Amino acid sequence: KMHEMVDGGSGGIEEEGPLSTNTPNDDNAVPTFSDDITNELLGKENATIEARTQHTNKTGENDNAAAKKHSNVLIQSTYDSDLAALRNTVSRWVVIIATDASETSSVPKRSLLVTIAQLCSFFGLEGTLAYVLPQVLAFLNDRRDWQLRALLCQRLPSICAVVGRASTAHFVIPCIETALVDSNETVVCCAISCLTDLIKMGLITRSMLIGRSKHGEGNPGIIEKFSILLVHPANNIRNEYLALFSASFSSLGSPDDVVFLLPMIRPFLRMNPQQANEPSTSNFTDPQNLALCLLPPMSRERFEIELANVALTISDGTSGTVSNSSKSTSKIGASSRDGAYQESDRMAS
Repeated sequence: KMHEMVDGGSGGIEEEGPLSTNTPNDDNAVPTFSDDITNELLGKENATIEARTQHTNKTGENDNAAAKKHSNVLIQSTYDSDLAALRNTVSRWVVIIATDASETSSVPKRSLLVTIAQLCSFFGLEGTLAYVLPQVLAFLNDRRDWQLRALLCQRLPSICAVVGRASTAHFVIPCIETALVDSNETVVCCAISCLTDLIKMGLITRSMLIGRSKHGEGNPGIIEKFSILLVHPANNIRNEYLALFSASFSSLGSPDDVVFLLPMIRPFLRMNPQQANEPSTSNFTDPQNLALCLLPPMSRERFEIELANVALTISDGTSGTVSNSSKSTSKIGASSRDGAYQESDRMAS
């Protein structure tokens, strides 16, 4: 038709009807080739998306199943049972070493005490109370090896840090009080140093320090029972007790330090209680300044007699014995003060 219009000299293009009468709104429209291609492409794309969605869902389900399986493995771990079995094995070794009564048993016992802090950390609170503490406290009964008893007093604060204040008060403090009257002075020094460390760690209560005594009645505290050590003939013991009293004085604070602690050592102070020029409280927080306020030490012979009385006080906790011990302590201070005054008069003359 175009050729006829151009070559035939036709003056214009004849208007024909539209090539296609298909409209979007025509219900009777016949689908064309382009519509088929479009539907085919959309169908494939939808199928691909659906396949990817199913694959993603399956992958997520597999991951969840794997994670759930992995979590079940962690929950079903044998760590707790293995640790309990290991602790049971080590506890048997500890019992074997601690209960060995042979002549060569001191060396393994000392080695056990050297690493006692790590051993308590391994056993925990319950294991330490069950396996460690009862066994090592029995070392104080070994009268053949004073070095073992001294090393135990040095290592007890590490055990007390694990077992806490209550167990320290019920089990450890009575054993340390026994070591305070040991026949070896090195053991006594280590026992006093152990008490000082426990006070600084806050494991000794106020009632344990000053006791519940009132006017000579009741149970005295640590400071009152062993205040005689302030005039001990040995310098190292006297210095260790000065550090103990200074730590107690700082721990209680005002006004309990002056009300309760100061009267306990007043018999051993270089002054007359009726005089007004008493040492200031700042002197009692420093062991060196406190040493300047004390009476001269006792003789070795007199101290042995009074130490036997203190040991009797520990073994017999009745109120009458405590009262007698307090009177004995006052007599010691009075005799020491009289001796100091006589020595001063002799030097002056």
